[in-house]
Amino acid sequence: MKTVTKMFAVAIALISTFAILESCQKQENEAASPTPASESFFKKPSEITNNAYLGGMRLPDNSKVTSTDKSQLQVEFPEGIVFISNDDKGNIAQTSMMGYSCTCSGRGGCDVYEVKVDGKLTYGCAEGSCSATCSGTKTKEARYSNVGSIFTDDMFLKGGFVNLKSRFRVLSNSESLSDDLKTPNFQTLMSLDAFRNGFDDFVLKAYGVSSFSEINPDKITTLKVGVEIFGVKMIMQLPKDYVDNYTKNARTSGTLKIANAEPTCNCNSGTSGCIKEEITRLGGTVHVAWKCTGGSCTSCEMKTNHQQ
Repeated sequence: MKTVTKMFAVAIALISTFAILESCQKQENEAASPTPASESFFKKPSEITNNAYLGGMRLPDNSKVTSTDKSQLQVEFPEGIVFISNDDKGNIAQTSMMGYSCTCSGRGGCDVYEVKVDGKLTYGCAEGSCSATCSGTKTKEARYSNVGSIFTDDMFLKGGFVNLKSRFRVLSNSESLSDDLKTPNFQTLMSLDAFRNGFDDFVLKAYGVSSFSEINPDKITTLKVGVEIFGVKMIMQLPKDYVDNYTKNARTSGTLKIANAEPTCNCNSGTSGCIKEEITRLGGTVHVAWKCTGGSCTSCEMKTNHQQ
């Protein structure tokens, strides 16, 4: 009987030892691999965001982010900024807000979290109660005007941001030519009445004419100048007299961004895109500008050779 009791005591001691070791090992693993809910790595979306990215796309600064539930959030852009695109019938579509949703491929649900690294905010998905994997997508429930339907993935891909409160300005030489935000292609931009009217009005006034048919490029000395119109950056072909007068009136600080060659467009991150568009008017007879259009490229950079 004593032998049995002794053996039982030894067994209990071994079980206790293994339990302690297992507990210590578990604590070490947890410390080495913080969970998404750790405060030092993740936190719930803040109300106002700056330098924030949603699904790889940069959001306008001062956007308002609201968590509708644990798996979804809604982004409201600052006043005047809209996301525009065209549907498959060519109709212009625009929205002043966008959503993001996390879905689980198995049972349970996923949570939306905001990751902050070196001042850059990125919205992503944490597993939450999901039994499998989580994926995040821009929600397609964002309604838009004058079409009466919903955005598709293709429309998110080819669309971009326009700032309707920002008109026209010439860039100084110290400013970047790359768009701060993803912008649509020029055809889509020209589908927006406010942009088309503002763009054409500026070009005609710069050339001092009332219609594009009056412009004769062979008789005018022009310069390639960096400009921003409705938040979209491009290189425009402008009369030298206009540029000289602009400089004299001190409408910009420092020297203007003037190029001696066509710009190049480079995709620094993303799958594809960042295509150089040549912008013409009057059936292609009057060259006006160049711009870089990102597409699925998340970092589309415009550069010019031989900048002055």
